[in-house]
Amino acid sequence: MRFIEILNKLQIPITNEEQCVLERIQDKGTVNKRDLTEREQYLATQLVNKSIIIRKKHHGNIIYEKPNSTSC
Repeated sequence: MRFIEILNKLQIPITNEEQCVLERIQDKGTVNKRDLTEREQYLATQLVNKSIIIRKKHHGNIIYEKPNSTSC
């Protein structure tokens, strides 16, 4: 279990598996949902629920990406 700091120094706990998926998304910038395994898709959904990453529909595909730090 690790803690990640998001907006306004709010600390959120994430698992080691979630950390691996988060690092993959941070390294690539955006990751297409179909490029993830079923388990990674589940973990990405958990990260979306924790407001750590965002899910978008782009040209008919679902992608995951790290939100801009400048957004409110």
